[in-house]
Amino acid sequence: MSPTHPPQPWHGDAIATALRSDAPAWRVTAIFAMRWVEGFEQEVLEALDADDPAIRYQAVCAAASWELDGAWPHIERVLSDPAADKALLIAAIEAASSIRPADAPTLLADLTHSDDEDIREAVSEAMLMAEVPSYGELDELEDDEEDDGRLFR
Repeated sequence: MSPTHPPQPWHGDAIATALRSDAPAWRVTAIFAMRWVEGFEQEVLEALDADDPAIRYQAVCAAASWELDGAWPHIERVLSDPAADKALLIAAIEAASSIRPADAPTLLADLTHSDDEDIREAVSEAMLMAEVPSYGELDELEDDEEDDGRLFR
């Protein structure tokens, strides 16, 4: 995911200031902005354990954006919690395919049977994302393709 405009030098200071605010909305905004500005990995990981559900949600999304492996235990807990908030669960489903694509299909398998269509759809998309070959693998496939012009057989 990339922002419309690249981060500016002052963004990091603004995020740090918002994170220290007493206003919950500013803290949520700070974690939200950490999806696009480097240097806040530790803050994102700490926010995963926040009491505020909005902060936890934004932290899961930020962890996915930066593929923070340190968030994996939290992602596993959310995915295995039958009482997890739906929005947080869907964010964790998406994060699983970003953070540990090789482990995501196994972890998400039980959720493919969810009664909730949104959850099943999120799982399906995450499974597809987890199995997408990397750019390097695509280059190898292109090099190996036959003269018939087909990339995938």
